Amino acid sequence: MIACRIWFCVVALVVAAAPAFAQTPQSAAGRIKVASGSVFIVRAGAQVPAQAGQLVFEAGSTAFEDALGAHLAAADRALRRETAS
Repeated sequence: MIACRIWFCVVALVVAAAPAFAQTPQSAAGRIKVASGSVFIVRAGAQVPAQAGQLVFEAGSTAFEDALGAHLAAADRALRRETAS
């Protein structure tokens, strides 16, 4: 009888914890430290206002303009380092 109660408790704990594990983000890239002005995050095609402490997830794909901007910024930093030396 006691073994049956123990198994019931174990199953109840697993069932109760399952939703918490299902909601854990699998590919969180980080958190927003500071947000000022009009800052938005695109999630599921909709813009969501960004707030400090909010999780940021990896993008499945990146728009051409976004990828190009990041690439140009990195190239600019590299060129400035080369000319400074």
